[in-house]
Amino acid sequence: MEGLAACPLKWFLTRSGGSAPASDAQALGSLVHAVAERAEKEHLRGPALREAFEERLTDLGYPATWQGGLAADRARAMIERLDAYLADCDALGVRADVEQPVRADVDIPLSVLSPAVRQRAGLRIPAKGGNAVPVTISGRIDRLEHLGGLSGDDPEDSAGPDRNGTVRVIDLKTGQRVPRTSSATPSWPPTGWP
Repeated sequence: MEGLAACPLKWFLTRSGGSAPASDAQALGSLVHAVAERAEKEHLRGPALREAFEERLTDLGYPATWQGGLAADRARAMIERLDAYLADCDALGVRADVEQPVRADVDIPLSVLSPAVRQRAGLRIPAKGGNAVPVTISGRIDRLEHLGGLSGDDPEDSAGPDRNGTVRVIDLKTGQRVPRTSSATPSWPPTGWP
């Protein structure tokens, strides 16, 4: 929202495809996400998962050099960690949906916005009430794990929500930076993805 408030034209152009071409890191992330999605939908594990990844590895355009080999090995290591994580989920009876769309309409209280953002948001504030800015948040969830199977539910039962309704939202990370955690942020699942 602050990007929109700071420069609406830049925000619009970026959202409409007017951004720089994908970096190597973004290309790798997109490939890993695509392979992870396919792995869940087609239940690819072990050699089948690695083969699906190897089929797409050339898409990254890594050169046939020592450095290109290191980059390819780093990508393979991500797939190995993904495979181990998926095997653990299978063993625990965790059922997952992938690339799930999410959309929420929320009202952001003016009190949490900086004065500059509050001023720019003024045009969007409804005349009645006037103490919040209506915002629509939309995107995709990489992986939505249904943990009902952990309490003995049948993991193959997709007729309805899990009995205990517990889900875990997973955002696959493929970058080199390790996200900061706090005591309020659970560290599970231990995927090992940097």
